[in-house]
Amino acid sequence: MNALALAAQTNIELINDTKIAYRQFGTAEPLLLVNRFRGVMDTWNPLFLDALAADYQVILFDYSLLLLKNLLSVV
Repeated sequence: MNALALAAQTNIELINDTKIAYRQFGTAEPLLLVNRFRGVMDTWNPLFLDALAADYQVILFDYSLLLLKNLLSVV
């Protein structure tokens, strides 16, 4: 099995003035993994992600910057 998760490049997109970091790897049908509150994409187990990537295009993202921006605007 290839070590896809550890080799995946982190990409940054600017959406509504907020930077969103994401990674995608694997082929076939897309599978979007949503992390827990305050979680980051680095908390996923790379072996688990590689197993998923054998059958799916795995997409991870960090919404921590988005949450932080929203929390700071409330305070």
